[in-house]
Amino acid sequence: MSTIDSSTPEKLEIGLCEVLHEVGRDLAVDVSSIQQLIRLVKELSTQGRVVILIDEYDAPITSTLYDIDLANNNRRALRSFYAVIKSLDQYIKFFFLTGVSRFTHTSLFSGLNNLTDISLYPQAAALVGYTQEEIEHYLLPYVDIIAATRSTNRQSVLDEMREWYNGYRFSESLISVYNPFSMFHYLYTQKCSNYWSNSATPTFLIDLLKKGTYSLENLNSATETATSLGSFNLDAIELAPLLFQTGYLTIQSYSELTHQYTLVCPNKEVKVSLGGPLLSFFCHTSESMVRTILNRLRQA
Repeated sequence: MSTIDSSTPEKLEIGLCEVLHEVGRDLAVDVSSIQQLIRLVKELSTQGRVVILIDEYDAPITSTLYDIDLANNNRRALRSFYAVIKSLDQYIKFFFLTGVSRFTHTSLFSGLNNLTDISLYPQAAALVGYTQEEIEHYLLPYVDIIAATRSTNRQSVLDEMREWYNGYRFSESLISVYNPFSMFHYLYTQKCSNYWSNSATPTFLIDLLKKGTYSLENLNSATETATSLGSFNLDAIELAPLLFQTGYLTIQSYSELTHQYTLVCPNKEVKVSLGGPLLSFFCHTSESMVRTILNRLRQA
């Protein structure tokens, strides 16, 4: 969904049709709607019912947060698109969506009332990253190369990796995972750096701060319920849940008594990713100038 032009609802609808046509061309069939596509795939398949996978299902909405009216109009267009799928349940074996935010059934999936959100499930806590045990089982040869290059020991490299790229926790369980994207860049370049921000700059956050009044004072120790962490209301966007959903905050602990999650920045990379743009915004200067001043302060 992130490749579709969503600058207007009309362009979004055209883009959705083009994607359907592309899938149809791959199957050598001509389709004009998702209903037709699913039925044709079912007829062509020898394996029974259809599997649907949609990545970044919410991109046309989250990429337009700078204009809430536009985001709402895109949401209505997507709502119509997804609602059709409910009527095709007899053809579908498995339907899996991934994305940044979680919209309620009423706001986006009014027709799809049988979806199960596994975002905070302990069973899925290690699904989208590498655990410490996996790192030490599969990747120690690469860690040892870095250690040999630096004339240091394996543990110091592991500690550095953990400080920069571990710490993401997605449930009440104690399982935490590494960011795979950044971790593999680190193993390749053998240098600690902010790789993640190059693929996910927080422009949406700056746009929100410009439009609303948000307190950042207790952001690194915010407490939220499962309901608030999983909610996304375009008319009243909450900052802490949004930062959790976009990866800038993660779960530090869970209280069985209050059923609340305490949130923190997961690692050093995220702190760097978040700090530069925020300081640039509040200081009314360029991010490169902020970096220069920070480096001078460190040297001093």
